[in-house]
Amino acid sequence: MCRRGLEKFARLGFEQGQSGDDLAQSQGAQISPVHGGTFSLMEISVRRLVRERAHHRCEYCGLAERDVYIPHHIDHIRPKQHGGDDSPENLSLSCQGCNLKKGPNLAGIDPATGTLVALFNPCEQIWTEHFVFQGAVIKGLTPVGRATVQVLDMNSRERVKIRQDLHDTDNLT
Repeated sequence: MCRRGLEKFARLGFEQGQSGDDLAQSQGAQISPVHGGTFSLMEISVRRLVRERAHHRCEYCGLAERDVYIPHHIDHIRPKQHGGDDSPENLSLSCQGCNLKKGPNLAGIDPATGTLVALFNPCEQIWTEHFVFQGAVIKGLTPVGRATVQVLDMNSRERVKIRQDLHDTDNLT
């Protein structure tokens, strides 16, 4: 780490080798320790990159992080248990609802055709080619879109209500 970086973290109370939990507790930050509890600067930079790349919106349903109480999750598009890694190309920003429903799923059944298809990959596919908003409801346009809407339960009553409330106050774009 460069000297300037060390000085910056020293001002924050960070010392090289300090665990993420220690730093998080002392600073009120939300930092996940990696590799046996050792703080990783790379992970923070990757998390920041993913959030900024997504404009702080869920890359599945579009919900803005500012509109919810629980911060969005960094989602492994291809989960580690299926050989995924922590590279930015395998990470997306996901609201709690989408992340919990997606879990380790890689695929789903297209309700229109009954075929097994891969779920939407926000790093490789374009949202508007697979989904469209119809009011507060998200409609899948393709087998990938329809399967993703179903697996992630994007149109549950609660989630549509949130989007409707945001739409009514012009916060949903």
